[in-house]
Amino acid sequence: MILFDEMIVSDNATKILADEIKLNYPPGQIVLICGKTYSKNILNSLDLNQFERFEVTQGSTKEITKFNNQFKAKNISTIVAVGGGKVLDFSKRLSFKRSLYLICAPTVISNDGLCSPIAVLKGEDGITYSLKGKSPDAIYIDLAHILSAPKKYLISAQADLLTNLSACNDWIIASNKGYDKISSYAYFIAKQSALDVLLFDTSLDSRTLIKRLIHCQILSGQAMLIAGTSRPCSGSEHLLSHAIDYLKYGKNILHGHQVGSLSLFTLYLQNDLRPKYLLKAQTLGINLDWTTNLKEVSDDILKKIFSTSKIMRTNRYTVLDTLDENIFIEKVNDFRKAIKIFIKS
Repeated sequence: MILFDEMIVSDNATKILADEIKLNYPPGQIVLICGKTYSKNILNSLDLNQFERFEVTQGSTKEITKFNNQFKAKNISTIVAVGGGKVLDFSKRLSFKRSLYLICAPTVISNDGLCSPIAVLKGEDGITYSLKGKSPDAIYIDLAHILSAPKKYLISAQADLLTNLSACNDWIIASNKGYDKISSYAYFIAKQSALDVLLFDTSLDSRTLIKRLIHCQILSGQAMLIAGTSRPCSGSEHLLSHAIDYLKYGKNILHGHQVGSLSLFTLYLQNDLRPKYLLKAQTLGINLDWTTNLKEVSDDILKKIFSTSKIMRTNRYTVLDTLDENIFIEKVNDFRKAIKIFIKS
């Protein structure tokens, strides 16, 4: 279970955090990690300039090594991460490597990495890796900041949670083949957090929606912590997404939107694509046909995505391992036809 020392969700959570820092942390024991612009501006507005800060630019393993070496000579006990997914993932990994206390203040909510023990970073080989990270010890979620962010982030967060459906199916497939062992509790709460998204009423006011999203994201993070792996929340849809990113075939859309769109296809491969999943995705404005998220589409491009997805995480057995590239192409074409029929109906 994730047991936070403190979790504050309010309209002035960042200000509360700033007061906490100035009261309890002398300069030299704490570092602030932020992004390039938005999160840096928030820190500047809170009069925290007396504390040392570091700006995440790449969110890569190379940058982790650089920061880790810089921290060795410092008497640092705590990291405060203010920013989006890149900043939080980076801070979770660095806190894990240096055994530091971690306080997170997310500025957007766009995926379930909010409190998971997984850090998604790009390696020097260009491949995106899901590495061990540290779950936050404390979380300060400022509703005012999150509400001021573009609505696409809330859509992305819901889409990302929906991928737990296909990820859990892949977990069962791998377990049945003897490639993995399922944690029943982790499976249950991961799937429940996805099913809860289906119940979200689009007429809900933003604060209610954000609070429900936070609840589901915490459930998702708990599932990964209990399982000791990202298995409950990352399956074939994420492997295809990593391949698209690695090959630079995708359009500039948020991660949650991309994997949410892909999960409809992988649910189709798993014979579990239900009308209510499509209706929810359609309501959110997620592209039902994942190939429309690509810069261009051809059999050669699709085959390259398929073959590359196999090397993204070689130890993760999914429904993709039951296909060859020719069957994959057939399934893509059949799926696209099915989506067109659904849209017309």
